[in-house]
Amino acid sequence: MQNIHVHRYDSPAYYTGWIMPEDRSWIVFLDQEGIATFWRRVEKSPSEDRVDHSYVNVEDSTLPS
Repeated sequence: MQNIHVHRYDSPAYYTGWIMPEDRSWIVFLDQEGIATFWRRVEKSPSEDRVDHSYVNVEDSTLPS
């Protein structure tokens, strides 16, 4: 099991904090009402020689496979 990182924003605009494992494979954001949203890391390739990463909300029904 890997370690997780827990962070609170100093000046939260919408999210008050986040929880993420060391490999950054997912992230949980906590809003000001204490509601958590779970995001999964996905790869996106803008070009053949470079791979970028992004996160998608797992509650979104249009997730890539």
